[in-house]
Amino acid sequence: MLPNLICIDDEAHNNEAIERLLRKKYQVHTTTQPQEGLKLIEKMQPALIISDQRMPLMTGVELLKKSIHLSPNSMRLLLTGYTDLESVIAAINEGQIYRYLTKPWEPNDLLMTVDKAYETYLLRIELQKQNEILKSFDKMKTDFMVLVTHELRTPLTGITSFLDLLKEEIKNADQKKYLEHIDKNTKRLQKLIEDILFITRLKTDSPKKEYTEIQVEDFANKIWKLASDKSKKLKLVTKSEETTILSSETLWTEILKRVFTNCFQYAPAESDVMFALHSDAKTYNVTITNNLSQPLLVEPQSLISAFTKNEKIMNHTQGTGLGLAIVSSLIQSMDGALEISARDKKFSLKFSIPK
Repeated sequence: MLPNLICIDDEAHNNEAIERLLRKKYQVHTTTQPQEGLKLIEKMQPALIISDQRMPLMTGVELLKKSIHLSPNSMRLLLTGYTDLESVIAAINEGQIYRYLTKPWEPNDLLMTVDKAYETYLLRIELQKQNEILKSFDKMKTDFMVLVTHELRTPLTGITSFLDLLKEEIKNADQKKYLEHIDKNTKRLQKLIEDILFITRLKTDSPKKEYTEIQVEDFANKIWKLASDKSKKLKLVTKSEETTILSSETLWTEILKRVFTNCFQYAPAESDVMFALHSDAKTYNVTITNNLSQPLLVEPQSLISAFTKNEKIMNHTQGTGLGLAIVSSLIQSMDGALEISARDKKFSLKFSIPK
């Protein structure tokens, strides 16, 4: 079946000439009335639309602009005289016009232009199909992750409950150590499951942004205490050019909590963690630096990618977790950017968030 092409020109002989030229390759429908042309476009969803620029009731640019909402995938071509070129070129993007041809048009040039427009139309349709397939795969992956993590939660809850009972019953010192080891790994697994659920939700649902005034240094110290591991005796040193910022307190809490938890996990005991905020006309820029207990085993930027495999950490029980991958996703949800670097035993995390 030949692809549909609609031609609108108030001069009937022009329509007839185009139909004779294109009828072997295209199912050509013509009209001299712009309003009738719009109705045909809405009904047929044609691959191609050709419109004359100078018509009594509506210009070609106006018609093609209206056709975008009626048939968004159609390729639009405009026929125009030399005297109209300046105004047409200025308006061409508004009508999403693929090409314009000057009158009188040359048959081979018109045929070649229409054929190229149709090739572009086919590519556009194929790209849309592939995008839909990718979206369905992405949804399947998300649904699978949610299902698996929820299913893991159920037996884990049972393990945790029985562990609590055993802690009360067992008095033997060696057995208590075994229980502590089981308890530690159970909590680690529980955190990993919660993080997987969190990052899966982030990928599918954008978090709500409710903007409030945040007292920077007080806020940073409050989140520091939430993430604190008192046994490490780390000290937060804050330096901010802004006393207050206007942003999403919920998202900043999630970001800083995970970054600070990362500091407590990897920084040596009794060391300082530096928190600095400066701003320019458009963004808040935060830098958090800390020393590392040992050199980083992976490329710094790989820490912000969820579920990546790295051979250097496969035989280590500690792993890298999902904390910084979640931080990256949260910052992206605020249209921000994240950069991580490590040199020797110095770790630096920088992010920028639009004001």
